[in-house]
Amino acid sequence: MAELENKLIKGHSALAKALIDNGVDTIFGLIGDANLFFVDSFIREYGGHYIAATNEANAASMAIGYANASGRIGVATVTHGPGLTNVCTTLVEAVKGRVPIVVMCGDTAAEDRENIQDIPQRDIIVATGAGFEQLRSARTVAHDVPIALRRAMVERRPIVLNMPIDMQQVDVTYSPVRFKVSEKRGLVPTSSDLDNAIGIIAASKRPIVLAGYGASSPEARLAILRLAERTGALLATSLKGKDLFRDQDYNIGLFGTLSTPVAVDLIMEADCIIAFGASLNKYTTSRGAFLKGKRVIQVCDEQAEVGNYASPDAGLVGDTALVAETILHWLDEAEIPSSGFRNEDIKLRLRNYSPGERLGNYKSSDGTIDLTTALLEFNKLLPENRFLVTDVGRFALSVFRLIDAPNVHSFMLPSHFGAVGLGMSQAIGVAKAVQSRPVVLFSGDGGFMLGGMAEFNTAVRYKLDLIVVVCNDGSYGAEHIQFRAKDLDPNLSIFDWPDFASVANVLGGKGLTVRTENDLLAVAEAIKTRDKPLLIDLKLDPDRQPPAGH
Repeated sequence: MAELENKLIKGHSALAKALIDNGVDTIFGLIGDANLFFVDSFIREYGGHYIAATNEANAASMAIGYANASGRIGVATVTHGPGLTNVCTTLVEAVKGRVPIVVMCGDTAAEDRENIQDIPQRDIIVATGAGFEQLRSARTVAHDVPIALRRAMVERRPIVLNMPIDMQQVDVTYSPVRFKVSEKRGLVPTSSDLDNAIGIIAASKRPIVLAGYGASSPEARLAILRLAERTGALLATSLKGKDLFRDQDYNIGLFGTLSTPVAVDLIMEADCIIAFGASLNKYTTSRGAFLKGKRVIQVCDEQAEVGNYASPDAGLVGDTALVAETILHWLDEAEIPSSGFRNEDIKLRLRNYSPGERLGNYKSSDGTIDLTTALLEFNKLLPENRFLVTDVGRFALSVFRLIDAPNVHSFMLPSHFGAVGLGMSQAIGVAKAVQSRPVVLFSGDGGFMLGGMAEFNTAVRYKLDLIVVVCNDGSYGAEHIQFRAKDLDPNLSIFDWPDFASVANVLGGKGLTVRTENDLLAVAEAIKTRDKPLLIDLKLDPDRQPPAGH
């Protein structure tokens, strides 16, 4: 490639080159007249990778999946007007999930006042909570792109770079500019709260260490394990920290509304909760019930997170690994003995608990299979090195409990906005980020129809190793529950969907249907021999599902 510095190129080419120069090699998008030349330059001139979505919302959602799985900034591109408005739901999801993505959004030329797709794009973007960055002129492209990328990383939210069409057609002199983010240095609090936290832990007889995604780094995990062993504390995680302590003897699993019965019993026995990198929201705390009568210590690396939902007895702002190591140091210095909470009886209670025990078998009707039975079998059949993505729906509660991920960084839940249907697109973004591993998506039938079916063909087009399990009860489950709870006819929530296995085959993948336990034998073979995206249509009875509250 010829050196471009100080040479004249088109504005759209400069936009593409600025991304490449800042380490962006993959974008997701849907082209229109306000971004098509930019995408063409990114691919043809600079060798970038492009994943073409079928819907703008899904393009941005793919960028979210890519960012979460890769640890890099996800980049998407859309055109102006409806291209942008289609992205609004996904922008809110990224804002609430604090995901660093940049959306390169085309815009109408200012002089084109009669363009039917002209809207005040800044107003729409700001309303979602996303950041807005205006391309100031064609001459500032090399500066504006890295500014948007830096803001996304530092602010931990989506930034939309607004690119007017006319600026993209101007000849500009290009010189590369690269964004920099200062190293985030770990801090240890030195305050009365630290002294108070050490005192609370020293006095505790039945402590539990609770870790969220904010404590999922390898350094934090090891430090927390050392602290838990030293204090005799049991281990637990929030939903976003799922599988962080997998295979540890004293791991009680999920802490909150999804806790197992044995975990609930142990949580109620505890007298102290030491939370690292967990928000302590109403789901994690079971609406506050799991903190009642306990001393609470909360450690987060950002001040805004401490006490945001629940007020701790000691709130510490600092690096989770360093704080754990500091507490451990002072416990050793003061020769504080272990609490003694860990014992063989608890170890056996945890080992002997059957994952599907409380969920039970709900004796599905003819032509359908029990969800718990199916999921327990899927947990064995699915590839061990899977990356697990779960869409939103009542089925997901059982998936969280019964389907394991290899580790905390192999699990993704697009649920920060409660928007059904983002699972497929995020799974595609994940698959692009972790190309050597299979991605497994659990989706509901409504979510698959809403945002998944068309993008299944996208997975086919790009030959992604994707296994999709559609938990198909022929309804919108949450609404079905509410109708039944009030003894109303749930017909409004019932849908006569197409045959998903046939649809998968028509879209270029492989589809099969599961109605009985015997059908699971075919699933095992299909997973072993897959050479294209695989869809498994799991037929369920909407009236015979594990209760949402279990």
